[in-house]
Amino acid sequence: LVRDLERVRKDFEKRANKTRRDAETQARKARRDAEQRVKRAQREAEAQIRKARKQAESTAGRARRQVEGGARRAGRTARDVADPALAQADVLRRRAGAPGGPIALYDQLTVPQIKSRLKDLSKADLRKVRTYEKNNDARKGLLDDLDRRIGDGAKTASTRKRSTARKSTAKKTTARKTTARKSTARKRSS
Repeated sequence: LVRDLERVRKDFEKRANKTRRDAETQARKARRDAEQRVKRAQREAEAQIRKARKQAESTAGRARRQVEGGARRAGRTARDVADPALAQADVLRRRAGAPGGPIALYDQLTVPQIKSRLKDLSKADLRKVRTYEKNNDARKGLLDDLDRRIGDGAKTASTRKRSTARKSTAKKTTARKTTARKSTARKRSS
């Protein structure tokens, strides 16, 4: 009987230990599965956050470009609408002898707007405008127009074209002569 009880006790301990190990194994497996699910959920959440951030940045960029474009259009429209009044104000200001440059808001005007105001200026004012333009934006078309209006002997666009044409003709002539010499030298050596 004692032996039977001892055997039953050992068998019970053995089963209890096996059950405990099985439970620990299942607990570890369940914890590992839970950790993997949490990591997967975290990666998915981060991916969705990145996607949402990208979408928000894209939308903000489009909105910013639209606003900037609208502001530029509004600025151009305001400038174009105010141009006749500003031109008239320039004329009156010059007549009154008020200080300032010959053309008000010069830096905000387009080349056609500036050219339309040049016809009312004296040669002295044209020289001031030319000096300012040369030292700042140096727009070739406007400088050529100012030179033509001033007529002070400065090289105009047509004079520049003629001298450039003479130089290129001289280069072509020199190139032809050089080619002819080389050709003659080859014939002699053959």
